[in-house]
Amino acid sequence: MAAPIVRRMLNSCDDLLAEIKSNTLKLGDKSFAVVIASEIGDEGLISDIVSIPDVSGTPFSPRDVVAELQEGITSYSILCASPSRLTASEAREVVSRFLEGAEATYSGFYFWDVSADGTSPTSGSLSFLEGDTDSLQPCSLQMVPPHEYMNQLLYLRLTGTLSIHCTYSSSSDFHHACETSLNNLSERLGSSQVVYRLTGSRLLFGFNDGRPSISGPSVRTVEDVYLLTLGDGETPAKKNKSKETGVRNEKVIDLGLLFKTGPSSKDETERYIVPTVQYETYQEKTQSASMDLPLSVVVPLPASCKVSLVPECLQRATLKQVQVIKKNLQSYFEAHGVRQVTPYLFKVPSHSHLISTVYPDRVDDQDLEPVRRELHDRLMLPTDEPCFRRLNRFVFPHEKKEVYLTNTHEGLPPSGVNGEVSIVRGTYSYHHYMQDKLNDNHWGCAYRSLQTLCSWFRHQGYTDTPVPTHREIQQILVDVKDKPANFVGTKQWIGSVEVSTVLNQLLDVTSKILFVASGAELATKGRELEHHFKTQGTPVMSGGGARAHTILGVDFSSRTGDIKFLVLDPHYMGEEDIKIIQEKGWCAWQGPDFWDQEAYYNLCLPQRPVMI
Repeated sequence: MAAPIVRRMLNSCDDLLAEIKSNTLKLGDKSFAVVIASEIGDEGLISDIVSIPDVSGTPFSPRDVVAELQEGITSYSILCASPSRLTASEAREVVSRFLEGAEATYSGFYFWDVSADGTSPTSGSLSFLEGDTDSLQPCSLQMVPPHEYMNQLLYLRLTGTLSIHCTYSSSSDFHHACETSLNNLSERLGSSQVVYRLTGSRLLFGFNDGRPSISGPSVRTVEDVYLLTLGDGETPAKKNKSKETGVRNEKVIDLGLLFKTGPSSKDETERYIVPTVQYETYQEKTQSASMDLPLSVVVPLPASCKVSLVPECLQRATLKQVQVIKKNLQSYFEAHGVRQVTPYLFKVPSHSHLISTVYPDRVDDQDLEPVRRELHDRLMLPTDEPCFRRLNRFVFPHEKKEVYLTNTHEGLPPSGVNGEVSIVRGTYSYHHYMQDKLNDNHWGCAYRSLQTLCSWFRHQGYTDTPVPTHREIQQILVDVKDKPANFVGTKQWIGSVEVSTVLNQLLDVTSKILFVASGAELATKGRELEHHFKTQGTPVMSGGGARAHTILGVDFSSRTGDIKFLVLDPHYMGEEDIKIIQEKGWCAWQGPDFWDQEAYYNLCLPQRPVMI
């Protein structure tokens, strides 16, 4: 019986090599493979890896293991590693059997001959061969940190609306009618009639006689296309050579979808050339359904990628999304009837690439829990926190309507402790004095810290409840008899206990209260805070003396006991300027002397609800 498939996503080349060594030592003379998602282009991108032990006997195909990779990934490479007893010829045979009957496209075959102790046979260097299953040639491998390569990527985003029309006589017949319409649509999208137009420009990507074609302004690389978007659409803007900051902002190239109105080759079918009216009669009672399908396809490509590869990448990605739509239309019809579907993009911390899926409109997130649970299982994600609720959808930075700054700690220099850094997971909004046209100077710091905590639960998809105003916070405390009725509308302070009460009443979130006798003693709570950020990952509200702050993380050395706190200060009263906020210390690493050494502190540590 074949060994079970091991589906563990790896985040770097170092992880890949460690996995190879580990499996080689465990499996002995049994071969195994790793499926790597690669970009078509001058450079390959290892984004996620899935190890498959005992390839020769596994019942799984590449289609099974790459099914959840992003639609923009258009080819796959097979890396086969084994002890030196397996020859390159035998490795080719293993992979040929592995690929037999699979629909997945793979761009290359890489064989690493590994010695019995799990190292390369050439004194620790990596010995790779590349090619297809007919020929292998030596190749080199360059290690690049994932964040460096990701910073080289540009995102081609194709949006538009596709329409289908289905005629069916019964509910059971809807599947077939819908499938036929979507197959026709796929056929058209896969033909040379399709054209991709750069938004705001004459630049067109398409096909002539089945070969990629580009017309309009002169461009050679994907980066040239991006520079066109920064210019007037005809002349590229000058490349900005300024130093990159530590904050990653995805660079997007927007395109639209068009269809030619004439044949592109002699063999091209003419049924799409001119408008036609088709009249059909039916012998039995029929129903019809017309549906607009929103298209949202994202293809990541290296900036240096040649533009001649763009049409094929876009076409394959579009066809894949239509296939996903077809599958989900049919499955959702059984549970919810005819529904429009909308594609969503998601980005989860353990994956470097974007993940795409579609959900039916007018169906509550609660009813889609089985769908999300399946996604969590297939992608090996935790089943105690949401990743694929609609609120979790990925929005490109330049399109965010957020009026508050988010994740203001990103880009800060290290604290200098050189301990273990444990910080908030996910996204939060920075709430501080004087926002929302409210002067809460001298009394609203705990309210603002509470708002930051609430924003975290909203950003992570735990709730769609809006972040509460000061007045709403006060009303909640009155409703639970924590405060008298005349508390609403006052400028009275609140503390950590009141913050935990509001979190519980508003979001059904429980909290732990950590009491510290003095600010000096807070420096001894490194292990507790480290454990909180590792297990819960939520921001912490600290209240002591006459001030409240938000703790976003700690850098704690268990060897020396040294500690610094990543503090977000709600007392800031300026504009939403990240440079000022970081340079002036409103979001910064702070030492133990930051806290009032004589005042006691209560820390509110919110606990994540267990949910998907």
